Amino acid sequence: MPSEGSATEYLHGLHRRIVKARFGKSGNSRLKRMAKRAVAPVYWYVQPVMRAIPAVRSQRKSVKSAYGVGTMRQLAGCVAFTASFRAGASAYFEYRLFLRECWARRSEYLYHDEMWLLLAWLNRELGPRDAADLSDKRRFHDRASRAGLPVIPVLAEFDCGAILRKASADNPPSDLFSKFADRWDGEGVRAWRRAADGSYSDDQGSRLTLSELYGKLSVLSAQHPLILQPRITNHPELRALSGNGLSTVRAVTVRDTRGRIELALACFRMPVGALVADNFAAGGLAAPIALQDGRLGLAVFKSRTGVFDAHPESGAAIFGRCLPHWSDVKRIAVAAHAEFKTLPSIGWDIAITADGPVLVEGNSEWGTNVVQMSHRMPLDATVIPVRLAEHFAQFEGRRVQ
Repeated sequence: MPSEGSATEYLHGLHRRIVKARFGKSGNSRLKRMAKRAVAPVYWYVQPVMRAIPAVRSQRKSVKSAYGVGTMRQLAGCVAFTASFRAGASAYFEYRLFLRECWARRSEYLYHDEMWLLLAWLNRELGPRDAADLSDKRRFHDRASRAGLPVIPVLAEFDCGAILRKASADNPPSDLFSKFADRWDGEGVRAWRRAADGSYSDDQGSRLTLSELYGKLSVLSAQHPLILQPRITNHPELRALSGNGLSTVRAVTVRDTRGRIELALACFRMPVGALVADNFAAGGLAAPIALQDGRLGLAVFKSRTGVFDAHPESGAAIFGRCLPHWSDVKRIAVAAHAEFKTLPSIGWDIAITADGPVLVEGNSEWGTNVVQMSHRMPLDATVIPVRLAEHFAQFEGRRVQ
């Protein structure tokens, strides 16, 4: 990493370099790739405007009403932001960069598009096998189980319309949960509640026998592979914060170039309304966690203003609550990263149950929104950019693109 400037600024520059270097090199058509390269000088000026216009159109009224910032100022700021960082225009509004005090700190944040691309680059160079194992929930389960890490059992696997693995129990004595094995952001998740007669129902009105459920999931697996698991519940102290779903800790671990692993940042994600997953992008709530003692701070939504000291539906206190089994959560996050030790940073989803923490999944490319927005603090204030920059510095002798 260069001696001048912060690690975060260095990563911003790397992201811009990679984006520009890759422009016009993807796609199946040689003619299209050539056309892209031909318009590149104009594209880099036009693209920020084209990305900013729809974002401003969707947000301008609410921003004007809540903050008194006019449309033209929003548009000018959004264009300038998108041109500078090559990040999605929505981030301009998510981080309230239209406010002068937030705009002044814009370079201290790492945005979702940036982190996704930078981690994907490092993972490809440092740990492609570990990244591939984390990206498939079936492979993650099997590998974590062999390593003795606490995970949710997989009762059945479905792929290409077939049942690949099936639990020996003919009638599992619990609610069930299904999800795509290779997708993220809660895509494809379904909770199946077991009735007294042994049938299963979901929130879409389906009521199926176990055999019919297996058949339905087999059909859905033609889109993406699926796994079926027992539906676990949170620790009794946390159930009032969990709505109709499962709350999890998002714990971000980092590894330095010498191999030392540490927990760098964590937040607590909570479902609201009909959500069966706690996904922040889908409307879930998130609160910062103090690493020392597991104490929760004020919670936020991604797309709603304000902070919350209590769950908006149950009224249960969030602010000041200490998470149970916190020392075990920290230990498991570091131990899990040690199993996938080639990767520079991993975002772990960990559920806290009555029996202790359980790994739900690991994300080799994790989004920055939930941790930065919940802490109301840019990643520049953490060790994460420094660690990533150290890893990139190993490749300074060759072109990073």
